[in-house]
Amino acid sequence: MLAKEKKLNNTDHFFAYADNSLGEFELQNFKSLMNFYLIFQDRLVIPDSFLINNNNLITLFGSESYGYRKALEKGIIIPAVRQNITSIEELHDQFQSKGDAHSSKEYIRDIDYFSKKHRLSWDLKAVEKQFTESVLKLIQPGTTQYSEFESLLKVGLHNDIFNLLESKGTLHRLEISNIVNQSYKASYPRETNLFLGSITANYQTNIPNLLNLEIAYPQLKQNLVEGRDLIKESRIHHSQSEVKVKELFDHFDSLLFDKEVLSMLNYEEIAQIRSLPEHKNFIAAWNKLLNNEEKKSSEHENDFIIRLDQFNKEVLKTLGLMVNREKFQQLNKRKKQLKILKYTSTGLKLTNTIISFLPIPGVNYIGSGLSMADNLFEKSISSKEKYLESLSNIQSAAGIEILNNNRSGTIKETLGLSSSRLGG
Repeated sequence: MLAKEKKLNNTDHFFAYADNSLGEFELQNFKSLMNFYLIFQDRLVIPDSFLINNNNLITLFGSESYGYRKALEKGIIIPAVRQNITSIEELHDQFQSKGDAHSSKEYIRDIDYFSKKHRLSWDLKAVEKQFTESVLKLIQPGTTQYSEFESLLKVGLHNDIFNLLESKGTLHRLEISNIVNQSYKASYPRETNLFLGSITANYQTNIPNLLNLEIAYPQLKQNLVEGRDLIKESRIHHSQSEVKVKELFDHFDSLLFDKEVLSMLNYEEIAQIRSLPEHKNFIAAWNKLLNNEEKKSSEHENDFIIRLDQFNKEVLKTLGLMVNREKFQQLNKRKKQLKILKYTSTGLKLTNTIISFLPIPGVNYIGSGLSMADNLFEKSISSKEKYLESLSNIQSAAGIEILNNNRSGTIKETLGLSSSRLGG
């Protein structure tokens, strides 16, 4: 098997909006979100089970009219496939035998065919080991998490988890959940919710953690546990961190955050936008900014703003050619006015950078004032001070938030491979 390796970038993201356990979206909203990340990121990674069972992916990849099969063919959207199967169709057969496959064989064969040259592989045993280690870390004395669950652990959960580990060799989320719900939930409801929420967050981020990928996920009210975003907390390790906030741009006009505009675009238009030299320059500048090189921080920030502005202006011209004139004039009147903030949190071993696009107060911004559950693209904070109070409370504007944990990884791109085999 011939393969060439490509280093993962900070702007390659795991697309968890397709995780049915985190939320279900109407097709047009889902399409808007996927288009948004295809414009603002380099590549999107979607795991095999999402491709089999997410209805929106089944619709968008199942019809040639949307054009997203081309994104699979070009390696812009990359399936993450477990190593112990020879094709996604094989996994589909396993799911189908359990009554848990929502897509057709014809559809999944198309996914196999169009994505045959671009795959990420992941090891199920490595994922199980990583999940086990993450649970053991949660219950390790002296950690921030341990203090939150201490009462629960001291009355027996600590021993129960180690008994499970001794008997099974690895820990599994459902087995832990069953024990916790049966034995502890009635007496320790809050601690139980936080503990189960924490191990679920670890479970949901297992694959992106293993592949060293950042994650794009829905920050919906329904996913908060005791008012906390535990996925974010598990990703940015905010304890013992110093947080710095810097305004990069105070007034930025753009149509790129408009749900209606994004929902109108099929992949052909997205590919046209991505082919702009300004897009490549913008992605390169964003990657440099997220590399956390302190000595060149200001230089990278300035370059990022310049490249984003150039890209945005060119996209405006391109959209003017894609949409009929009257419609474009209507859309252009409601360009979003945003400010761009950079958040940097530095802990003992880790530096995280977050770039947020925040709507300027008082400006008519679609979705402004709605709850997170109703609002896909405007998730903002009221002030810098609110962010400093608690890192876990920050919500990303425009549904985008780039977190860089100084990770690195590798994509194995298979060359000349038949549709029945995977890169490994």
